[in-house]
Amino acid sequence: MTDALTTQGWICLAVLAAVVTLLMRGKLAAEYVLLSALGVLVLSNAATPEAALSGFSNVGMATVALLFVLSEGLTRHGGLRWLVERTLGASTGPRATLARMCLPVFAASAFLNNTAVVAMLIPEVKRWASLHKASASRLLIPLSFSAILGGTCTLMGTSTNLLIAGMAAEMSNVQLHLFTPTLLAITVGALGLGLLFVLAPLLLPNYPPEQEGFPAYDHLTLVARVEAGGPLENVRLDQIEANAAPGLFPVEIRRAGIVIPAPSKGERLRSEDRLVFAGRARSLVNLCDIDGLELEPHQSFKPEMGLKPGQTVEVVLTHHCPLVGKGIGNGNFRGLYDGAVLAIAREGRIIEPDRERRWVLDVGDRLLVEVGETFADRALGQDFVILSAASQELSHWSKRYLGAVIVVGMVAAAATGVLSIFEAALAAALAMVFAGLLTFKQALASIDRRVIVTIAAAIGLGEALRQAGVAEVAASGIVELGAGSPWLTMALVYTVTSVFTQFITNNAAAVLVLPFALTAATVLHVSPLPFIIATMFAASASFATPFGYQTNLMVYGAGGYKFSDFFRIGLPMNVAVGVLVIVLTPLFFPF
Repeated sequence: MTDALTTQGWICLAVLAAVVTLLMRGKLAAEYVLLSALGVLVLSNAATPEAALSGFSNVGMATVALLFVLSEGLTRHGGLRWLVERTLGASTGPRATLARMCLPVFAASAFLNNTAVVAMLIPEVKRWASLHKASASRLLIPLSFSAILGGTCTLMGTSTNLLIAGMAAEMSNVQLHLFTPTLLAITVGALGLGLLFVLAPLLLPNYPPEQEGFPAYDHLTLVARVEAGGPLENVRLDQIEANAAPGLFPVEIRRAGIVIPAPSKGERLRSEDRLVFAGRARSLVNLCDIDGLELEPHQSFKPEMGLKPGQTVEVVLTHHCPLVGKGIGNGNFRGLYDGAVLAIAREGRIIEPDRERRWVLDVGDRLLVEVGETFADRALGQDFVILSAASQELSHWSKRYLGAVIVVGMVAAAATGVLSIFEAALAAALAMVFAGLLTFKQALASIDRRVIVTIAAAIGLGEALRQAGVAEVAASGIVELGAGSPWLTMALVYTVTSVFTQFITNNAAAVLVLPFALTAATVLHVSPLPFIIATMFAASASFATPFGYQTNLMVYGAGGYKFSDFFRIGLPMNVAVGVLVIVLTPLFFPF
């Protein structure tokens, strides 16, 4: 199959293999891997600079950026909290509760970025579960799955659909409209949600609330007072840490009615300072042996959840966080985010630092962080998902409705063809700003730059593969495996994409496979539309692992899940959705 490859083709194939390997290992962020791949291809003359940079001018990529702005404008004023309060209502049977949550999420995710929908709803669902003495672990995986299914209904529901639509227009001159996948997606979504309602009460764990959060805060913190006239007056904080047992971390100083959150190591202690330590419960007793410190007789440290300085927030790490895979401790987390880590939970259990007083972070870890003055400015990107914070006050109803009107107007303009999806999204984003729902600064800050760079770099890689002939050679092999049958070839395309998306990002999986799928349609002399739709659905159908889709990663930590929890319910979901798409796609989009 590879005899027809040129030297440039072989280089592209080697780079592609390296990209897939690195993405599956998950040690490097996708944008780093893809940008590095483009650099290698350009410098080795395997791709032209124009091909490598083609993604940065792609309309689909620009539209994704605008949709981040729209989601921020609609959710900033408490609209999703209002939605949860009115849809979940009182606690009833498990399937009725699932239906009241999943159906609105499915609908909302068709027109809002589904990642933003899940990010905003996680704390609201957890709050509802706590209020009604229910287990959030029975709700959060269905929340993610229903958002994934809903995102496939329109081109704007997920960045993957817009990405594929943009690539299809450039590579095969196929123009997809806003509602092109809608009828098939609603059919698949209805059957998928029905299966979810049956399986979720049977297969999802019923973890107690303490496993979903951080129990026994008082066992993780201790307050000690600096004795007046003692040996610790005017001593630097790092000298206290150097003498303390491993696992002890001063995370707060209370001084004369003032709280100093996440204090720097150079902070000098004063008489009557109260130091709040966090660490291993068994290590805290070593504070008794530090001369000049006196333990408080009654511990009353109850962290308030919020983002104000001195308060505590619970967050989940995403794969965007630069500290994933690295050890934190000795101030590096504090230096990057202006926050002190109180505790870390993984798969429902609190983990302790190692002998070097470090934690090695992993994607999906939940961190209990005491925030400093600038934490909110440094950490409100895509590195974390905020799980618990100060209660969000609902804005005046007029702002919630105004945001909804703008989004409805955008959908109507795009659906009727008055404006293209990009033009409608641009007009809506400007309307959000001019109407006072967002400032320009907030609009720009809402754009996930890493997602945008990943999409642009992935498009460039796909174009390089096409120009070097790799797509044509690989497509011929796929057609040969499919015995020349368009339906079997499409099934192979779907299967390969679905396997990829379980382990690498959905956008990367789509971009790696789509050039082969389009070329296979050309070789078979059939319509490319069924292959485009199959790739679109397969890239989003990531249910069996928490790693392939951002919303799965979000709920992975938030619900205290284990990997096996996803696999147990996700594998039958993957199989069922895959069979439906493979069988139904040719009926909706004939070859």
